Amino acid sequence: MLEGLCRPNIYDQCLKITGQAPLVWLKGEKGIKHWEYDGFYSYTDRFTVWWDDLVKKIVRQPSGSPMRLAASLFSKHGAKICDSYVKERFGTWEQAIKESGTFDNLVKGFESYFAERKRMFMEKTDKLIAQMPKQLTKDGRIRTNSHGGVANLLKVLTKTMHEQGSSIRTIAKVQYAICTQAGIYVPDEFITDVLVAADINPDVLTEE
Repeated sequence: MLEGLCRPNIYDQCLKITGQAPLVWLKGEKGIKHWEYDGFYSYTDRFTVWWDDLVKKIVRQPSGSPMRLAASLFSKHGAKICDSYVKERFGTWEQAIKESGTFDNLVKGFESYFAERKRMFMEKTDKLIAQMPKQLTKDGRIRTNSHGGVANLLKVLTKTMHEQGSSIRTIAKVQYAICTQAGIYVPDEFITDVLVAADINPDVLTEE
């Protein structure tokens, strides 16, 4: 979901490597000398993300809402997330550009990677939750087994934390802790995205 907001970060990082395409050629160069990255970019690469349904959905949220805060976190730390992806999959941005062939392919590769990391995160969470009932019984705590009850609790808690000025980092951590302790994982998708981003690069959840 929110990983789509990293598109401009990928573009900016690629531009640091490729530079802008030549606007003019010296007399006699065109047809003999070619830009190394011809065909990598398309005209709409830099701007497409701003017209996505995702961005429209975020903009419709109230200012300071958890979703807007989560989107802001992705916008602010997107470069860190993308750097971690490139380092793991390609080693360097130069290699990422070379292997991807086009900017669109590089973006799609990142989105697939994020989806896979989300799947792995959910598998890890499911395993943790499966272990919780025994632990809760052992500790003498009561396990909340109602999805609706946990969801309502999260809604009220998130609203309260937001009103108290808590960051989306803190809200995400608290939601995750409550869900796993209750044995049910039911946070909003953008909260999961924040946690997956932190799983990719822990600096994303570093308080400033």
